[in-house]
Amino acid sequence: MKKRVEQGLTELANAAFKKVAQKVIKLAENSGTPVIVYVKGEVKAVRPQLLGNGRKQASRSKVHHLRKASK
Repeated sequence: MKKRVEQGLTELANAAFKKVAQKVIKLAENSGTPVIVYVKGEVKAVRPQLLGNGRKQASRSKVHHLRKASK
């Protein structure tokens, strides 16, 4: 029973995350700003047009790497 409840919560959390990701992409498209993502240990700025349904589709050449703030 516990495993079934955990699976249900995981599915709900994944659905909520997908819905929010779609809203973030739409907001970035409307405001003309990039979406900031964390991929393979790097923070990157991605044009929202390169993202679809919350999934990364951008090629490496079209993604801008953000510089780490120097201390």
